[in-house]
Amino acid sequence: YLVTGAFGGLGRRVSEYLAEEYGADLVLVGRSPSGAADRAWVEALRAHGGRVESWTLDVTDERALAER
Repeated sequence: YLVTGAFGGLGRRVSEYLAEEYGADLVLVGRSPSGAADRAWVEALRAHGGRVESWTLDVTDERALAER
């Protein structure tokens, strides 16, 4: 699943639900660089068995998206 705004309140809840309930593969997208707490949270999501990627980019930037 692609979760935009993944590091905000709602994005975190959706991501946690998908990881915990389904062991879902996730692509987490946020505009701000990840801090240590964000990286720890991503690792916690991975512990549920799904593949988790974290991207720092603005989804309104077509060029940045194309580079992914």
